[in-house]
Amino acid sequence: MESSVTFTISQKEIAVTPNAISKTFGEADPDFADFSYDENAVVEGETLAFTGEYGLDNYKGNVGSYAYNLGTIAVDSDN
Repeated sequence: MESSVTFTISQKEIAVTPNAISKTFGEADPDFADFSYDENAVVEGETLAFTGEYGLDNYKGNVGSYAYNLGTIAVDSDN
């Protein structure tokens, strides 16, 4: 006798955090490359490809201190 069951395979969450970066007034925004993520959350043998851009909180176009965040991010993996 055969039986079956329906189940769901969910994506595993991976926390991505921007590292400390800086920018001089008038220069282009930093490349989207300086971040870290929880490597323990990656399935063994999986290759991740991150794409996105930084967001800049409350930036008004003036010299000053502003918080960078990961404005948009996507992760492409072979899992």
